[in-house]
Parts: sequence; C-alpha cells; structure tokens
Amino acid sequence: MQSRLWIRPYLKTHSRAIFNLTNISNRMNRRVLIIVSLLGISILLFYKGGLFQMEGPKMIKQESGNKINVVLFTPKTTPALPKIELIPEKVEKYNFTKSKKRPLKEKLQPVDIADWTILAEMPTYKQPKRVLQSDWWKAAAFLEIIGNDFSFDDAMAKLGCEVHSFDPSMNMPEHVRNTSVVFHPIGLSTSVIKDFNPRHDIYVIQDQSWTMMDLLSIMEMLGHKNRVLDYLKIDVEGHEWSVIDYLLKNGITSRIRHFSLEYHIFPDWPDKARYPDLLRTYKRLKEAGFYKYFTGIHPLDHTPKKFNIQADVCYVNIKFQS
Repeated sequence: MQSRLWIRPYLKTHSRAIFNLTNISNRMNRRVLIIVSLLGISILLFYKGGLFQMEGPKMIKQESGNKINVVLFTPKTTPALPKIELIPEKVEKYNFTKSKKRPLKEKLQPVDIADWTILAEMPTYKQPKRVLQSDWWKAAAFLEIIGNDFSFDDAMAKLGCEVHSFDPSMNMPEHVRNTSVVFHPIGLSTSVIKDFNPRHDIYVIQDQSWTMMDLLSIMEMLGHKNRVLDYLKIDVEGHEWSVIDYLLKNGITSRIRHFSLEYHIFPDWPDKARYPDLLRTYKRLKEAGFYKYFTGIHPLDHTPKKFNIQADVCYVNIKFQS
C-alpha cells in the first residue's frame, strides 16, 4: 500500500513545495513515507536567490530500486530584488607632515599675581641666569610657593573678615596682601621670645632665629584685647600641645568660635613619656566645649622607633560666650 502525505507550508514567497517520497523497507516489508521539508525550503531559497531559474512546473523522475521518486516544483514568479549599492565608508586622511608653523607658546603664569614678588625674593642657590629665566625653574618655584598657601586667608578676607597671618619660617617681611590680609613674621608660643631657635625639620634645615609671642600679647599688639576670635587656625609643628594648655589656662577658649589645628606626634618629639599628658590635654579641649566636626588623618606609622601621628582637626565651640 502506498502512503502519501501532502504538506503546504505558508512561506513568505507564498510558494508551495510538495514532496512525495516513497520508499520500501526490506525488513518491515512496508512502505514508509518520509517528508523532507527542510530540503524544500532550501531549494526555494536557492530559487529566490537566483542560483537557478525555473519558468514553470517541472517534474523530475528518479529511479531508485523498483520505485520512482517524483519531485514536483510549483514555483511562483517573484519580482527581482532591487540591487543595493554599498556606500564605501568615508576614511579621513590625516596629514602627518610636520607643520612649518610652530604653535604659540603659552606664557607661564603663577597661581596668584603676587607670586611674582615672592619669586624675586626667593634664593637663587647660585644658579646661572639662563636657569633662573627658564620656565621649568619658574614653574618649580611657583609650585614651591603652593606650600605657602594663602587661599583660605584670602577667601576669608574677601568675605569681609579682618585676617592676620603669622609665620616666621617664610623669610618674608611684614606686608599687606592685595586681599587685605596682613602678614606678620611672628611665631605663636606660650610667651614672648625675641630670639627663638627652632628645631630642625623638613621646613627648617638651617639655623634660624625667630620672634615668638603668645596669643594674648599678639591680640594686645593688634588692639584686639577685648575682641572675639571668630576663627583661630594654627599649625605649629608639635608646639600645639603647649599652646592648647596656654589657651585653657588663660581662659581664652571661651572667646573662640571656631578652632582648627594640626596635631603632631613625631618619632623623636614629644617624648613618649609625655603621651599620657598629651591625651589629657586633648580631652580637656573637648570638656571646654570644642565639638569636633572634621578630622583628616595623615599616614600613620605605629612602629615604636618611627611612631608618627598627624591629623587636621576642626572644632566648633558649643560653649562660646560673646
């Protein structure tokens, strides 16, 4: 008995592919109908792609054993696809030839126009004139001036504050900056010292002689004896511990609104036997009403021989009395 199965798949081309493949199984002695749909789809795609042309229905007979395989094609004429023109990608051509014109060299300028005056007063270390006039030397000098940063002082002065800055290590005379900040070559201490020899560190390499004054003496010198300090900022490289004791002892802390400082404990100073006293000083400042709202810790070293602590701390006085 011959079995026949008709498949009419709906394709995009609306073409019909009918396959009737009959084969005989010797073992089962029966006919098995195999429908090969994938082959039909492939043939239609090849037809649509124009690999071969068929004008109408065709029948191809193929003998296989004692049966005849019939393949019937019923193609539908489809219009030819429009040719797509590929637009070549635009390739920009770069001219790598060296230009004869040299680019204009940007004139070297410092961060602050006043830095030119500082540059003229800086040591030359016996360098020749060609080095002193080179851009790299000037740039290095201006970068060194960044360490003597007045940006905070200048910003406060622009807000209308009366600002006085003190630093004996800068080797600069007393002067008024263009922002009205008054600079004094005086150091902060717990008493008045006319000839103070500072310890050597990264800022003080050679022997120097400074004028030091305590805070009450400075305020009296400026005519601020009975005035309030809106902001006191100190960075005195380890002497802050004795200065804090001085402020607490003389009752000045109640007249300070904001207080910021940098704490220092160097490997060789203060002596480790004083560490418990430093802790007590730190706690007394909190008891006086100074609330810490910012802490910036520097890199720490906890090895005994190189023990080092440095931290920037900002306080607001919650017990301030005007």
